[in-house]
Amino acid sequence: MFYKFHGVRVLIYHDNKLLILKRAGSDKNDASLWDVPGGKIESSESLDDAIKREVYEETGISESSILIDDLYGLIFDDFDSTSKLVIAVYICQSKTTDICLNLEHSEYKWIDPKNLSSYNLGRVLRSIKSYI
Repeated sequence: MFYKFHGVRVLIYHDNKLLILKRAGSDKNDASLWDVPGGKIESSESLDDAIKREVYEETGISESSILIDDLYGLIFDDFDSTSKLVIAVYICQSKTTDICLNLEHSEYKWIDPKNLSSYNLGRVLRSIKSYI
């Protein structure tokens, strides 16, 4: 079966701490819930370029401060009655903890991944938290 990646999500670590972002209250799907950076892959954009762009747009972490480790897994969801939405989840390492949020998010935290259950998580983190 052939699958096309529609989006990326990025688990960013620094010194074994995971970066989580709180969605803005105006977010249409996961308002005020905790998430990780990511979004849609633009047409003709490579996976690596999409990761770097989304990380920079949502956190301010520059391409030179992020190291893409590996594909962590895939999330499959129903897009409509005939097709699946496929999101690639990647692990990255950050050389910095300095974050500059965009308007999509209201706050951020670097946390021990074991403590994810202490937060109100959005759909993506809820679906993968037991694997982190």
